Amino acid sequence: MRSKFVDVTQSSSLWQKSIESMSPGQQKKVELVGSFVASADLLLWDEPLNYLDIDAREAIEDVVLRDASTLVFVEHDAAFVDRVATQVVGLRPRSVGFQ
Repeated sequence: MRSKFVDVTQSSSLWQKSIESMSPGQQKKVELVGSFVASADLLLWDEPLNYLDIDAREAIEDVVLRDASTLVFVEHDAAFVDRVATQVVGLRPRSVGFQ
């Protein structure tokens, strides 16, 4: 877990902090890394990039692309979606469309 955490946070110093003392972005990083190391066949993420800086966003993309987990996510960042999604489901009022 520590290696994925460092990949995402770019700093191992967060290991020394309590979750309560972390910024919202740092807390989000911990949540995401926790999901990577969970024993799960499917990961569900809602707006995973909220509160994250560019470096953390890029690190998350890299880990997602290296990881073999099935991931379902809601995200408004088109660049992230374009880079990591293999299938997109568009939700609009009164319709659902696969792209």
